[in-house]
Amino acid sequence: SSRIPHWIYPLDFLMSLLLFDLFAEPMTTFVKQWLYANDKISSGPRGWLIYFAPPLRLLEFIAGMLASRACISFRERRSAPPFSSTILTLTLLWCIVVVTVESLTSGRLNILLSNIVFAPALALFLLYVCLSSGWLNSALSSRAFLFMGDISYSVYVWSFFVMTLLAGSFVSAEWSIEAGINSTIKVALNVFLTTAAAYGSYLLIESPARHWLRAILVRRIAERG
Repeated sequence: SSRIPHWIYPLDFLMSLLLFDLFAEPMTTFVKQWLYANDKISSGPRGWLIYFAPPLRLLEFIAGMLASRACISFRERRSAPPFSSTILTLTLLWCIVVVTVESLTSGRLNILLSNIVFAPALALFLLYVCLSSGWLNSALSSRAFLFMGDISYSVYVWSFFVMTLLAGSFVSAEWSIEAGINSTIKVALNVFLTTAAAYGSYLLIESPARHWLRAILVRRIAERG
């Protein structure tokens, strides 16, 4: 069976908690020595561990796979549970439970909140949106949102370069109308340049690489069959 064992989810949570609580010091030392460059181009060692480290992204990846599989399954069976009441209620309850647990543990889970709360909640919400037929589904299925989805990985890759490029531009020492205008221009330029770079990268690198890898995998599967 291709099902993911249920014990994976609590194990992932416990491993993440163990790594980021008991072994924070040796891990940050390792990151600073081998993975961290400097403050100008990278988050600090602890920030890297909390947000960028692959182990912490595992829960998001699993949540996305489960949501995708559930969506395909319901569509194949041409059936759907009462999503408007069930899924949205579960999403809200999940957030409340985790935030409550975090507060009862004196903030010890704070570094994991973004992963533990948002990943499952967003996965459930996206499942609801994909299987509903309301205005939100129509909006997220529009050409603009589909385009944003296609280039999303390239946006993730190139946004850091663009933000670093513009980091010293349109900066004001204190709040003023001029500072507000500068900030607006800076945000607009960030969005425009990131989108342009991501679209170019998607066309020239990501899409050709995807077709190339898919062709290799299909050929190998055919040879084995």
